Amino acid sequence: MVQNELKNPALRKMKIDELARICGLGIETPRFYERRGLLDRCKRRASGYRLFEPEAIERLEFIRNARALVFSLVEIRDLIEQKRRGENPCRKLREIICDGIDQVNIQMN
Repeated sequence: MVQNELKNPALRKMKIDELARICGLGIETPRFYERRGLLDRCKRRASGYRLFEPEAIERLEFIRNARALVFSLVEIRDLIEQKRRGENPCRKLREIICDGIDQVNIQMN
């Protein structure tokens, strides 16, 4: 069991290079998202290395998927902030999607 925990990043904290590799991102991407408030600030080792929680993998996947749907970083941050406050971001998500559809319709006409 301990070996599985050490091998499975979903069960332990990881350094930034491992997080980036698992998510298929460059090492600067998690830093960028952390500075922008999209990724939670993580604890650091005494050596200064960041130690990301396993949930950072899900968050980075969410950000990547939202960007693929052409959500702005501000919109993504708003959704994440709602979730952090314990609110349900579904209403905001629906608003963003409807606004996006309206923009596409305007551009097509």
